[in-house]
Amino acid sequence: MKKVFLMLMILIPAIISGCSNQYNNEDVVAMVGDKEITVADVRLIYSLEEKGLNEAIKDYVKEEIMVQEAKRMGIDVSKKVKELKEMNTPFSAEQLKEQENYTQKI
Repeated sequence: MKKVFLMLMILIPAIISGCSNQYNNEDVVAMVGDKEITVADVRLIYSLEEKGLNEAIKDYVKEEIMVQEAKRMGIDVSKKVKELKEMNTPFSAEQLKEQENYTQKI
């Protein structure tokens, strides 16, 4: 798992820097397991402009790896999101709802 993550961290910046400044929402920026991560996925979660996209992709890949690893270990990710909702967090209810919707899609 660490090898895949390290390879992605090396390849993603190289791919992005080789591309133009224009990103199409359907462009695949990373693969985690058999899941494609598109520019639209990253923008939806992080609501970023072009200049912050590279950093957001790295964060998104890390999150996806954690979600897949949690599933492999039998951890119910949606249950953890619900627990976060019940805690006093700096996240808005809308952000937590988006995260819950995202984890349900996976």
